[in-house]
Amino acid sequence: MRGRLGFLITPNWLVYGTGGFAYGRVEQTYAFINSIGPIITHGTFACAPTVCAAGSNTEIQTGWTAGGGFEYLLPNIRILNYATTVKLEYLYINLGSQNVVAPGVTSPAHSFTAAFDDAVVNVVRAGVNVKF
Repeated sequence: MRGRLGFLITPNWLVYGTGGFAYGRVEQTYAFINSIGPIITHGTFACAPTVCAAGSNTEIQTGWTAGGGFEYLLPNIRILNYATTVKLEYLYINLGSQNVVAPGVTSPAHSFTAAFDDAVVNVVRAGVNVKF
C-alpha cells in the first residue's frame, strides 16, 4: 500500500516519489554445522562433526517501501479513446530482520538461534497505464 506524490516537468512528463507499507512471505533455511573439530560444546551439549541444528521458517513479514519513477503521457496514442501513459519505476522494499530458534538435531533439548539480516528486495518495473 503506497502513496505517490509528483510534479509535471513538462505537460507530458511526470516525476514522482512513492512510499508506504509493505508485506511479503519470507522463507529462511538454516543449518548449524560443526566443521571446526571432532566435538564442540554448547553449554552441556556436545556436537560431533555433523549438522547440529537445522530447519526452515516461513512467515508473513511487514515493513516499508520507498522509491520513485517517471511517467510519460503518449500524446498521440489512445487506447479505446482513453489517454495512455508509459512508466518506469524503482522500489526498495525492506521487510525487517528475524531471529529463528533452530532445534538441535542430535539433541532436540538444545537449540541455537539463527539471526537473519533484513529481507530486502529491489524492484525495477516498466508499465503501460490506460487512464479511464
